[in-house]
Amino acid sequence: VKAAVGPGKSPALLGKVIPLQYFFRDPDEKRAGVYEVDVIITASSIAKGILSVVKGNTKTVSIAFAFIIEAAEQEELPETVLCSCQVHFLDLEQCPLLPPCDLDDVEQE
Repeated sequence: VKAAVGPGKSPALLGKVIPLQYFFRDPDEKRAGVYEVDVIITASSIAKGILSVVKGNTKTVSIAFAFIIEAAEQEELPETVLCSCQVHFLDLEQCPLLPPCDLDDVEQE
């Protein structure tokens, strides 16, 4: 698994090679607002291969996320972490299957 995943020191830049799908729900009197970003792993053959190796050889995984808004202009540097979180003991067998994604419907920016 380490050979496929690597040492874990390089970030995966989502939205560049791996497309993202965005969903937003406005808050109402019964529910909070939701902003969801789905990562379409299956669009990248490399990411799909890594996921296959990990799923075939481990029961649980830990994932760390750090969210940075990319600077578009020199004045916006240095970039800083907006927020971060970690998910521990994620049981890949217990993750629900999502419906198939039609990549023609995924908007890329």
